Amino acid sequence: MAGLYTGIITVLALSLLTPYFAYIPKATLAAVLICAVIFMIDLKLVLRFWRENRRDFYAWCGCLIACLVLGVEIGLLVGVALTCFHLLSMWARPKTSVKVEELDGNQYIRITPNAGLYFPGVDYLRERTNRATAAAEFHIPVVIDCSKFTGLDFTSAKGLGNIAGDVNKHKQILILQNLEVSLQKYIDMKHDIIFCNKDSKLQEILTQEGIRNGTIPLMQHIRASIDLGYKVNPLIKVEEFQQVRRGSQVDDEVSDRNN
Repeated sequence: MAGLYTGIITVLALSLLTPYFAYIPKATLAAVLICAVIFMIDLKLVLRFWRENRRDFYAWCGCLIACLVLGVEIGLLVGVALTCFHLLSMWARPKTSVKVEELDGNQYIRITPNAGLYFPGVDYLRERTNRATAAAEFHIPVVIDCSKFTGLDFTSAKGLGNIAGDVNKHKQILILQNLEVSLQKYIDMKHDIIFCNKDSKLQEILTQEGIRNGTIPLMQHIRASIDLGYKVNPLIKVEEFQQVRRGSQVDDEVSDRNN
């Protein structure tokens, strides 16, 4: 009943007293508005902006200055524009970690975008990948950690295919690690791309690529090769390794038939 009573009084006041509001001084109306919103002012929030996120602080300052100088309506539009610009900058140039890491003696370039990948950031990721592979003289594979990807649009999926094409030109492979199975179907597979979700699988792929490219001495990878099912003679050359592997497979098939 209290709400009904308050609602009736409000409706009557608006319908009967509205014509007389024009006689109220603007200073009085301003005082009423200030008293109504003063409890919404939180100066501690501004200090948190300054300590934790300077971009939000600068956007807040820009919105406040625009409201004071240009008016509330334009000031709010300026605040919205600054916030949209901030979001676009985050999507267009996401924070990306590029490191040369090693897994069981196998070196590779690990590229980890700290946010999802959408069309504004594809070119930036491609640029970072090309710079990293050029710095490594195109000798080691590239692994993109996709654990932060929550979705892919058409442009980003096509961009990953273009990155794979750039890497394949230098006889290296692109490995997409921890990419959800539901997103893998959007990737253009005309280039050499490998999907990997486990470190053991990544180790196997890196070992095979290192032996294939001749960048890994066989002496240092006997144990890893045995784990992969190979019988390796450390004295043979890398070029002879594939022949030995094929020969061992034929011997195994013959022995199975004899048994």
